[in-house]
Amino acid sequence: MDLFIQIGIIIITIAFIILMYSIVQTLKVLKAAIEEMRLMIGQVRTDVSHISEDMKEAIHNTNEMTLDVRKKLSSLNILFATVNDIGQAVHSFTGVAKESAANLATTLKKDQRQTVQSDRNTSKRTDGISTAIVDTIISSLRIWKRVKRF
Repeated sequence: MDLFIQIGIIIITIAFIILMYSIVQTLKVLKAAIEEMRLMIGQVRTDVSHISEDMKEAIHNTNEMTLDVRKKLSSLNILFATVNDIGQAVHSFTGVAKESAANLATTLKKDQRQTVQSDRNTSKRTDGISTAIVDTIISSLRIWKRVKRF
């Protein structure tokens, strides 16, 4: 029976040695995997820090570009306001010019009718034309003052 106990102990010892060898081999593989993960994590940290710096630079450039665009847009707002003012001045000028032309045409028609009349009517015709010319000059001066303000 001693022999059976010794054989059992030898078998248990061999099984224990095989088990230990397997565990050691598994631990070596795990150690290598852990080392590789450590190196990979270090590389990821380096990459993330580079990406962070690039992102900060990109954000900074975007902020500068945004400020530049805002500045240029505000300049365009001033330009559009000026164009609007000029358009209003031209519109006023054309309105006054139309009125003056209509008044002048009306006056000229009246003057043509009055040429048939006597000398007294002739003096009125001259007064009508001169009144139309004076109105045109006054309107032009008003428009010129408005344009100068812009």
